[in-house]
Amino acid sequence: MPKFFKCDKCECIESINLCHYWSNRIQKKQLLCSQCDPEIGKWHNRFEKKSAIGIPVNYDECYGYFLDPTSQEIINIIDTVKKITKFNRFDLGLGCGKCLSINWGQGVAKTLSGSTIYPYYCLDCGEVSCIYERKKIALQQLPKQIETNSIKKGYKMETCDVCGAEGTENHYWAPRSVFGNESSLWPVSNLCIKCHLKWHNMMEGYKRTGNKK
Repeated sequence: MPKFFKCDKCECIESINLCHYWSNRIQKKQLLCSQCDPEIGKWHNRFEKKSAIGIPVNYDECYGYFLDPTSQEIINIIDTVKKITKFNRFDLGLGCGKCLSINWGQGVAKTLSGSTIYPYYCLDCGEVSCIYERKKIALQQLPKQIETNSIKKGYKMETCDVCGAEGTENHYWAPRSVFGNESSLWPVSNLCIKCHLKWHNMMEGYKRTGNKK
């Protein structure tokens, strides 16, 4: 579920994926919208700028204070973003992390470890996203054969950071679907297919049950 917060300066509704929310939160700075942030200085126009005053606020240990997703204003914003992309992934409507285009194509690629993935890629600049589609849905969209960023940059076969096996995949500790354009600021690890699947399967169970002992 996408998250929105109230800008500390102008008190508008802003998406955590379209500004420097995470870095500002970690550094305990003001949480600013894209327009109030001096490093960005303009509104992104992914949705109309509106006041967050009066919208209930929820709290989460990971996200901090965020606006109630069941409020009508937030529901309307989500519907607006969904309409500007033909894909069923909300974060694709937020645009390419490199050029902010919302023109996405469905790709199919081989990773360095030899596994097949189905990432979306930007039709304007060619940037390959970290947002993957399920095989069944991807094949219905006639995916184009593309190269992953790792192969494009000539990366060599790495060994798994956990078990030492050869042939690895990039594991993003800060997925773009959660961290937005700040994903690239966080670490990336090399995991073999077995360890990568193990991590995701275990964390999926953790999300379902919480940290109950």
